[in-house]
Amino acid sequence: MNSHLRGLAVLVLAMCVGAGWAFANEEGAVPASRMPEIDHIPVTAATAGRSVRLEAQINAFGRSLIYVRIYFRRPGESNFRFVDMRPGVEGYVGEIPARAVQPPGVQYFLIALLSDQSVMSFPSRNPYGQPFEIIVNEAGSQPESGAQPQPLRPAVPAREGPGKRPAKPDTAATPERISPQLHEKLRQMEALRAENSEDTASTPAAVLSLANPILPLSPEPFSKIPAEEGVLILASFAPEANIDSSSVRVKWNGTEITGRANVSALLVSFDAGRLKAGTHRVSIVANDASGRRIGPVSWQFEVAGRSPLAESGEEAGQRPVSGVTFAELRHEEFSGITLNNNNLGGNLNGAYGPLHFEAAAYFTSLESRTVQPRNRFVLSAGTGWLNFTLGDATPYFNDLVLYGRRVRGVQAGLHTGIVNVEFVTGQTMRAISPVPGVLGGTYQQTLTAIRPSFGSRSFQFGLTLMKARDDTSSIIAVPATTAPRDNFVIGADVLMAFSRRRIELKAAVAQSFVTKDTRLPIISQSYVDSVYTDGSVELPFDPAGFKDWLILNESTTPLDPRGKTALAYQLGLRLNYFNQYFTLTLKQIGSEYNSFGHTYLRSDISGFSLYDRLRLLGNRLNLNFGLERFTDHYDNFDGKPQTALNAVQFGFLLNWNPNLPTVSFNLRNYNRDNGVDSVFAVQVITLNDTTERVTDLRQNNRTRDFSLTFSHNLQAFRYQHTVSLSLTNSDRIDRWANQRVAGFGGGDVTSDLTSITVRTKYHSPLMTTFNLAFNDNNVGGRQNQFNFTMFSGRADYEFPRQQLRTFVALRRVSASGQNGITGAPVVNLIKYTQTGLQLGGSLLLRQRHEVVVDLALIKYSDKGGLQTASGFTPRSPFTNSVVRAHYEFRF
Repeated sequence: MNSHLRGLAVLVLAMCVGAGWAFANEEGAVPASRMPEIDHIPVTAATAGRSVRLEAQINAFGRSLIYVRIYFRRPGESNFRFVDMRPGVEGYVGEIPARAVQPPGVQYFLIALLSDQSVMSFPSRNPYGQPFEIIVNEAGSQPESGAQPQPLRPAVPAREGPGKRPAKPDTAATPERISPQLHEKLRQMEALRAENSEDTASTPAAVLSLANPILPLSPEPFSKIPAEEGVLILASFAPEANIDSSSVRVKWNGTEITGRANVSALLVSFDAGRLKAGTHRVSIVANDASGRRIGPVSWQFEVAGRSPLAESGEEAGQRPVSGVTFAELRHEEFSGITLNNNNLGGNLNGAYGPLHFEAAAYFTSLESRTVQPRNRFVLSAGTGWLNFTLGDATPYFNDLVLYGRRVRGVQAGLHTGIVNVEFVTGQTMRAISPVPGVLGGTYQQTLTAIRPSFGSRSFQFGLTLMKARDDTSSIIAVPATTAPRDNFVIGADVLMAFSRRRIELKAAVAQSFVTKDTRLPIISQSYVDSVYTDGSVELPFDPAGFKDWLILNESTTPLDPRGKTALAYQLGLRLNYFNQYFTLTLKQIGSEYNSFGHTYLRSDISGFSLYDRLRLLGNRLNLNFGLERFTDHYDNFDGKPQTALNAVQFGFLLNWNPNLPTVSFNLRNYNRDNGVDSVFAVQVITLNDTTERVTDLRQNNRTRDFSLTFSHNLQAFRYQHTVSLSLTNSDRIDRWANQRVAGFGGGDVTSDLTSITVRTKYHSPLMTTFNLAFNDNNVGGRQNQFNFTMFSGRADYEFPRQQLRTFVALRRVSASGQNGITGAPVVNLIKYTQTGLQLGGSLLLRQRHEVVVDLALIKYSDKGGLQTASGFTPRSPFTNSVVRAHYEFRF
């Protein structure tokens, strides 16, 4: 479709806002070989200390899902952490933990692993380099204008929803039982902040001033609270007092609860739940930005009678247990192949006095002894100073040594604030017996690590020891089986924080040793003498005495650590001043560095990166800038040429007020140059002859990634609409594109995606969602082309009395392109249409039980095929069907 027709289509679609059309957002570029497969509406704003709920729908017909994960980090951090998403009512759901949601923001992307070992991501192009960004505001400072639009009846998450108690209480939210007076008071406060105007003296917030900078709001001083009512401790700070939120201290009945409260520069809140009968006292003290002490301000209130919970012996402030269990059946017929994917799971969390506990489990019919575990289970419990985890733990001990590796076993931690110890041991790989000619097999691998440390939040020094080893007795190896390995890593890290953690300095260093084949004999002095015949080298210790930690033999690297090829270090500096968040990272990872506890760490790289985020105009405008300078293959240990990796990025997020669109812009230029400017011949020697083969190692390309997004909530034609327009472009320009040797890849790459999204809520219980997207991809000077146009629409209708929601959706994709240059011996022609119809509904029973049934029919009409010298071989059309039943119980 040419640009004129495309512009006309976008215009016509935008005009449909008046008719109430709405569209499911699909941001980010897509791979050059397929249409978008993850549907997700990015979240752009959040409140500090509150978990961020994400939802996604995965379109992977004909392939089963192994897992879907959210990878997240704070801006400027080197590594991402992850949490697994679980099947939910509306696809997959997951949460970025509240502890990670801190100003100025958090970055995230989605990854899905499929049964054919292919990987999907969202954004689909360069998710690690250009993740989505969520602007995080201090609690009470600004509404979350960019949050994910809610459905007619929100799909109740595992930890929230009508009629249920939150698993992790949102301390800034209204408690489950609240008096009408307090509810009205909170409403007045929100209205006051929204209007940004003065109120009468009857409004509680109006009495705030420099003379009275801390105002108790809830419970009212000397008030009497019914025993069955939940208590929300709430106080407001005068904006002109310029309170330093890090200095706020809250005490309840003489016990400090600051760490459990939600604190910002304008508000402090704590959900105390139902309390024991009697008098309770609250005290708050703080400093202003200049360090001047304010307060303490104290008040007391009374809880009448005896709470049923108190009579049963439960502690005051106890949070009830809550969670969700689910079961899902999925049956798919794909081109004559039957696929079944059934799963069962759930999670719960809660507290009993000082003890907090969490549990989660996920069991799938895809579990098989021929692959690594796909089931997951974990149980965690602990207090503020002692914690224990059983099952699938993901420890984070050191950025270079052990970072997020799944360990099925036991993890424990002791945190006294002076001396701390963390320990984990368990299985990272399970044994898989080989199948001759089919499967090489895998040894069982166990990992043990310990990290003693000294200090707490302002200063901490830690030492990490980790060993991981393949168990040679776990399987009967065959020639195709990879040799059993052994790994020992020692690392140290230090954290120093100053000026109320506005300045943070982190450093980590580690040395690794890897034995590539533990079946070889252990090194002895006689072996060393045979290598160094002059007797110049003597072992300072007996390697056999070290075998419990590492098996040392001739396959161990490095045998001599003085070469520093297996040394890694990383330095990080973070500054958070004057609405500016700056990070600087220096790192060098040796070419032989290898930690089995951090399998995704890139080695043989050296350089630095810096990022700066500036918040302006009351956080309405966020500017960000990034610079990276790295050298790949920096030590030439592997003989490959050094490659310069340079990147510059710039972006802004403009969120002026709810009446104007939110604008997001990002631009990233990435250059890769190894300094090689010519091809060379390599001699290939075989048993029969010697031939020459031309090798092309030249790398000199520039990649530019560009994205521009407009999103807006508006009211038109008496209906509420959410409109989003997304433009993305990715261009890679290869300097040697016209001189490439056949078979050595390279070449230019271009990808363009335009999508428009509109979502409409009607006065009736109806919501419609529509989407239109265009994508053009060109690889290697039109050697590979893939273009598609996609239209999708969905209507949701709710029957409130029956607690029934129904929906119907339509999706049509038209794709064309080819792999290979016209006239080549083999050309794969792409020309197909995909038409999908989905319908279903969900029934909510007693606010705790929800049953979902949906059916999808997808018809593929394929006119493409293989074009060869002998003729054209077409591909056959087919129809795919999917039936899903999902049940959830929330408590």
